[in-house]
Amino acid sequence: MGGAVPEGAQGQAASGKTAEEGEDGASGTRRGRLWLAVGAIVVVAGLIGGVAYAVTSAKLFVPSHRVPSVVGDSTQVAAAAVRSDHFKVRVVGTASSITVPAGSVLSQVPVPTQLLKEGSTIKLTVSSGPPIVDVPSLSSVTGDCNQAASVLASAGFHANCSHANSTSVHAGSVISSSPQDRAPLGSTIQVTVSSGPPVETIPSLTGATCQGATTALQAVGLVAQCQNQYSATIPDGQVVSWSPTGQAPEGSTVVVQVSQGPPPVAVPDIYGDNLQTALTVLQNDGLQAGTISGAGSGRVVKTSPPPGTMVAPGSSIDIVMG
Repeated sequence: MGGAVPEGAQGQAASGKTAEEGEDGASGTRRGRLWLAVGAIVVVAGLIGGVAYAVTSAKLFVPSHRVPSVVGDSTQVAAAAVRSDHFKVRVVGTASSITVPAGSVLSQVPVPTQLLKEGSTIKLTVSSGPPIVDVPSLSSVTGDCNQAASVLASAGFHANCSHANSTSVHAGSVISSSPQDRAPLGSTIQVTVSSGPPVETIPSLTGATCQGATTALQAVGLVAQCQNQYSATIPDGQVVSWSPTGQAPEGSTVVVQVSQGPPPVAVPDIYGDNLQTALTVLQNDGLQAGTISGAGSGRVVKTSPPPGTMVAPGSSIDIVMG
């Protein structure tokens, strides 16, 4: 009897256990649902983050523009054109060109009209101008400007040719050229070709002596070469004539004929002539009688100087009569 539990008490005990278990089960269910909600939020947040990252990385919503053509533009103009479409610009190198001026864009990547997203970089190669090449030597060119221009053209250059006088370089030969050695391909070479010595006006030498003529010619860059010449009209020691006259190239020689008086005459042969005839012959030859000795009514037997001797005009000839 003492160990028996009353029936009412057993019912209460049973009823109390079931209530605890019911509360614990409800609490567990609520916690499970909470974790499910938290997990769902995390998953959704991850998906949103991933999509946002993908959109940002791929620039799915960045506007695109067509790449402008900047080939041939200066780097400043090209940069302004590129940046106006919200692109970036970068010069990646230089290259020589005979068609695109130095400092202008030679090529671009990407090519024009291609669609490109804002913020993308357009790479430019800039021209450094024509290549520097050897200039041919013109020191042996003798064909005037035409030949010099032909030699330069064969090497890819232009010629700007002019002439200048020179006393040391023959006419038609190149005096100088600039630049020498090396220059940009297609550039212009300044060439000076000799037109020979300058032409000088020969002064009048009338009345001058050889020394006076020499001084006058030296003053204009000419050289005098004096030669003697008999003249019956020009006093001894004065210029008779000169050649050439008018003009002559600087450094030329002018031949100057200087009078040495009238030409000599030969003593005539008057042997056997009477005095009157002898005097007439001497006078006709520009001579005169000197001392006359011997018989005046005779004939000439001797003269001094003897016949054939060359004497100056006007000389006296001594006569011996016999």
